[in-house]
Amino acid sequence: MKRFHQIPRTLASVGMVALSVALLSAEAKALTKDELNTAIALYMQESAICRSTGFDGDVADCLKEARNSLADIKSGKMSAPLSASEYEKNAMLRCDVHRGVDKSACLARMRGEGRAEGSVASGGMLREMVVTIPAD
Repeated sequence: MKRFHQIPRTLASVGMVALSVALLSAEAKALTKDELNTAIALYMQESAICRSTGFDGDVADCLKEARNSLADIKSGKMSAPLSASEYEKNAMLRCDVHRGVDKSACLARMRGEGRAEGSVASGGMLREMVVTIPAD
């Protein structure tokens, strides 16, 4: 009969807690001035939407969510919003999986060429572009 060494449960629990704390602290990072300014601008924009006459939800809940988002960004629990240039860069990186004409068409769609329909709220955007490729 083989015997396996077991780590006492309390020691294993302490180890898991220490590992969790280490991972969480490694993820948290100090915000740059630009990231903080972007986060504050987003908070101000969200607060204005909450207070606007066209908003039909619970204003108190909306403001609470805006405050919580800003607090989570500051504490490192949530990433700061991306700048417009970072969004554009990410959109173009999506096309890296394609080659040749497919990549060119993808880059054109990401620049807004062609037809687009849908929204994030409805489940996603469908981008379409018709490219005629001459026969060889």
